[in-house]
Amino acid sequence: GDISVLYPSAESDAYIADRIYNSLVFTIKGDANNDGKVDSYDAALIARYDIGLIGAEDLNLAVCDINGDGTVDSYDATLVARYDVGLLAA
Repeated sequence: GDISVLYPSAESDAYIADRIYNSLVFTIKGDANNDGKVDSYDAALIARYDIGLIGAEDLNLAVCDINGDGTVDSYDATLVARYDVGLLAA
């Protein structure tokens, strides 16, 4: 169907595509602080979370369970740290 029926104020498909793109949230597995990169700071945040120094509100838990075991813990922090120094491929 014609998408302009759903979005009568839109002037073109480019406008609609731009609106959709801007509404998406991109995340990178391991990027605990959502700064667009996976580095040692992310590993430190995960480790701090694991020992209770920071809470879940201080990091993006959805991308911190690197090994997929259902918990965010020091092993995930280790995997992020190994990736940061080149010992683990993406």
